[in-house]
Amino acid sequence: MKKLLKMTSVLAASALLFASCSTGASGEVVGTVNSRNVVIPYFSEIFTAVEESTVNNTTTTIEETTTANETPTYDKSSAVVVSTMSAIFEETGNAKYDSRALNTALNNAKAQDGDKYLEKASETYGMPIKTEKDLINVLRFSLVYSTYLENMANITPEQIQASYTDKYAVKYCATHMLIEDEAGANKILKQINGGETTFDTLTAQAQTISDEQAAATAEAEGTMPNTATTLKANDITLSDVKIKEFSDLGCQPASTYVPEFANALESMPENSVTPELVKTQFGYHIIKLATIEKAELTKELEKEIKSTLVSDKQKEAGFSAHAIKLLIDQVEVNITNELAKTEYEDYKTKVFEQAETFVPADAETSTANNEESTTN
Repeated sequence: MKKLLKMTSVLAASALLFASCSTGASGEVVGTVNSRNVVIPYFSEIFTAVEESTVNNTTTTIEETTTANETPTYDKSSAVVVSTMSAIFEETGNAKYDSRALNTALNNAKAQDGDKYLEKASETYGMPIKTEKDLINVLRFSLVYSTYLENMANITPEQIQASYTDKYAVKYCATHMLIEDEAGANKILKQINGGETTFDTLTAQAQTISDEQAAATAEAEGTMPNTATTLKANDITLSDVKIKEFSDLGCQPASTYVPEFANALESMPENSVTPELVKTQFGYHIIKLATIEKAELTKELEKEIKSTLVSDKQKEAGFSAHAIKLLIDQVEVNITNELAKTEYEDYKTKVFEQAETFVPADAETSTANNEESTTN
């Protein structure tokens, strides 16, 4: 059961993939999707166990030909499920993919693993991958599955624009210090505003303390100190004021922060320090805004945003399972090989259970409106 749950998440990540569209020398027909055969290549190698099975109402024994130490252990569930899903994608007209992406993935595999690329792929996917055609089938299925989920996510131009505006259009490169005590925070800010010190001077002092903390930690642990990390000094004292945190926040959209902090950033010019304390639920902040980065919504950025939105959609509870269930419901799957049937039925049960947890966005809106109506 745990293995099949794992298989669902593996499919959602487009891994542990195999195709049934080519039979291979030792492929075996294990059933049908409508009238289309479901074929598992290298079936006898994957199911290397002595078991009694009924294939097309004929009792057959699959003999164990080698010991466990002499042959790899393959993922039987993956072989059955993905071979069946390959046939379902074909039968429902959803076997679409970008051929250029397929060529790129194949070339990347060769470049990364050299002469061992087929062996490495076999280990990675838990399947017998003996020829380049086998690997192409694996990669093709991965792209087919990804394309289908991308289409099911139905990311609109309006969603891309909204995400761009919220997270990509403008980023603020800032450093802040957080002080719990208002009097102490006012003391530091007064020194900065009065010219007694500068934010950069305090930053340098905080960086020194941070490096000393890293060195002390490394010495205690017997490791090398890491002085190349971004500034983040916790619980330090500067100008006799205890500072809870002093850190470089990098370049982030304003939406990353709580509203009070975001509003302060949006009102500041570049290379400036907040003239007044910024109070949030965490305490009192003094912020230095170094630069403001602005990104144009290019085609490349659109692709990046869409990919992120699709990934976020797939993380929603039950989304991928719901998408697969929609395909399964369109066809008649008849697995006749008993070994394969057990694996597929267990997988199908888990998919349908997980699909029930999926709540479409329109359903969430409807529920929220009903609750608001009831409250009023």
